[in-house]
Amino acid sequence: MLKFAIAALVTFGLVLLTSGHPATAKIEGLETTYTWGFAGIGNPQVVCKQIDMVPQHYKIRHSESQPVSVHSTVVGDRLCAPSAKPAI
Repeated sequence: MLKFAIAALVTFGLVLLTSGHPATAKIEGLETTYTWGFAGIGNPQVVCKQIDMVPQHYKIRHSESQPVSVHSTVVGDRLCAPSAKPAI
């Protein structure tokens, strides 16, 4: 019985590893924008950043604003091409 359970788990793992389509999830309310910014604190290099703003599903007491979680990732310059790259 244990052999069959292990064989089933191994087979399931192989199916997951060999499937060509990774799982994708859509985050409801996600807003993405691309902007030029500094690579990091104290780093003068200007890079293109993807800024993701995800609304949180809780309320702040005595406020009408909805909290958001902000994540930034450095991406390729072509995504920021519509906006002018700032000169330092």
